[in-house]
Amino acid sequence: MKRHGSNMVSSLTDAHQMFALSTNEPGFIFVYSKFDGILGLAYPSIAIGGATPVFDNMMSEGLVPQDLFSVYLSRETTGSVVIFGGIDESYFTGSINWNPVTEQGYWQIAMDSILVNGEEIACSGGCQAIVDTGTSLLAGPPASISKIQNAIGATPANYGQYDINCNNLSNMPDVVFVINGIQYPLTPSAYTNQVMQGDCTSGFQNTSGDLWILGDVFIREYYSIFDRANNQVGLAKAV
Repeated sequence: MKRHGSNMVSSLTDAHQMFALSTNEPGFIFVYSKFDGILGLAYPSIAIGGATPVFDNMMSEGLVPQDLFSVYLSRETTGSVVIFGGIDESYFTGSINWNPVTEQGYWQIAMDSILVNGEEIACSGGCQAIVDTGTSLLAGPPASISKIQNAIGATPANYGQYDINCNNLSNMPDVVFVINGIQYPLTPSAYTNQVMQGDCTSGFQNTSGDLWILGDVFIREYYSIFDRANNQVGLAKAV
């Protein structure tokens, strides 16, 4: 069901925003979730029903000083931040590494390889990845994810999840994503989810397509900037 209305984010008011209201949701994605919906921030080409995404309306209405937005995902419980129209240097350290968007649908970029213990374990010869806050874990093709799970010592569990012995974290390797010649390591504590005391799961999961999805597991470690003016994604080490 489509509706039009105003969308307010902080002091910004987008006055002519189309949104969809779901009256029937199969499965349990929203039933047990703490959020009420999804705010699409990808390119208009993949918007449902030809709707203009929120950030496109913000740009066309002159509501943001720069045609970009940036995301900081907190590792703690202090809350995360989306900055429309700007970059906050207090959320990252070092330089920003820029990566051109290779296809204007999702925020898609080229990835060189994935390394464990200095050896290429996946994405051999290069592959495509999307930087996506809408995916909680880090996903990839099943055969490649299986190699990563084996390399970190994860074992199959229920519902496609993999278990990790929390006591082994100090002995587990970093998983390094090489993007545009720059290495982005994920430490065991970064790619491991502690479900309860002593019970951990892997932050890697299978996806049905060929694209890698650099979801929240990755973005928590790397402050991400989505630049529509120059069609590029910036990555910097989050603090």
